[in-house]
Amino acid sequence: MAQNDIITALENSLNYFNNLHKTEESCLQSHNTELFELKVKLDELNRTKNLYSMNTNYRKNVFSPIIQDEEDNERQSELENEIESLTLAKASIEEKIAAEEASLQSIVEKQEELGKAIKAAEEYDKKDDEEGKKEIEALKNQFMISEAAKRLSAKEDLKKHGQSILMLDAFEKSFFSTILDNRVIKELSSNNHKLEMLRYLITTDPEKAKTAIDNLIESDNKITETITSLLKKMHYDFDDTKSAFDLIDSYIMKFRDRHPEYVIESNIDCVDYDQKLSYIKALSLISLLEIFMDNIAKHSDATQIKIDIDISKTEVKAFIKDNGNGISEDFLNKYPWYSSLHKAYETIYLLDGELDVTGEDKIGTTIEFKYSLK
Repeated sequence: MAQNDIITALENSLNYFNNLHKTEESCLQSHNTELFELKVKLDELNRTKNLYSMNTNYRKNVFSPIIQDEEDNERQSELENEIESLTLAKASIEEKIAAEEASLQSIVEKQEELGKAIKAAEEYDKKDDEEGKKEIEALKNQFMISEAAKRLSAKEDLKKHGQSILMLDAFEKSFFSTILDNRVIKELSSNNHKLEMLRYLITTDPEKAKTAIDNLIESDNKITETITSLLKKMHYDFDDTKSAFDLIDSYIMKFRDRHPEYVIESNIDCVDYDQKLSYIKALSLISLLEIFMDNIAKHSDATQIKIDIDISKTEVKAFIKDNGNGISEDFLNKYPWYSSLHKAYETIYLLDGELDVTGEDKIGTTIEFKYSLK
């Protein structure tokens, strides 16, 4: 292939990526606009919901029955459903934005590589000797081979992570459904039989009826505890309207209360202490902290924990260290595929972040992770 043909091919490739960059940038801008509008709508709905809540609380009186306003309750229920729907839509758009930003970064890298290749080809174009032509051809082949290898590696890596994420999602759903079946549905079915018996005992044996009622109350409390536990695992009560500092500080304080045996040194450094993260980025941060702190509590035999969280405008960085027995180097192979540590790795992968976990016997385990907030 003639030298000019090589430069033309490289320039055509660069033009393709330039046009692709404009298209992706336009999509990103569109999604950012859509996200902004969703946030405004959510803010309006939450304010309206708070007004309904204040109105309901105002009319409650501890010395009189609660006044039920069916119209208000129906409207409040509609608001909650609309807020939930918009929150899910907001999370979906944020995921698209993250994917588009990653795609844009990849395109920029390709543009830079092609720009360097064109510049190198133009410099070599000045050489008339055969050796210069061979070097150009080798450069072109090397570039093409490198790109093909990168695409193949990225595809295999994506496939591997995709399968792991699907397996973890299936395991979590199976776990929740098993708990609901064994501890809720079967218990409710059993209670129905007890109620049938109670109908008979109320008139024939009041004492046994009282005992049966006590058993039903105890069973109902257990069902409530089970459902509450599952809701907490699903982060049903997660409040992303709080600042990042408040979310982290609240979690650390709760961990201290549950585990007074640890000496915890914590430092939360935020460029803006009122800064709020997106729902996905905030929930992921708390979920990752829960995974690593719970593993320390269960397996480390540590007595001291140090936590450093640094949140800038563009990035979250976390450092966690304990003085326990230290995690083994092959812990990912040692722990089952459905373990929380595997989930942590896949969460970091989805966030396009970095995670490093190292351990040393009698010195402890060090965990470092970071991901972008863009």
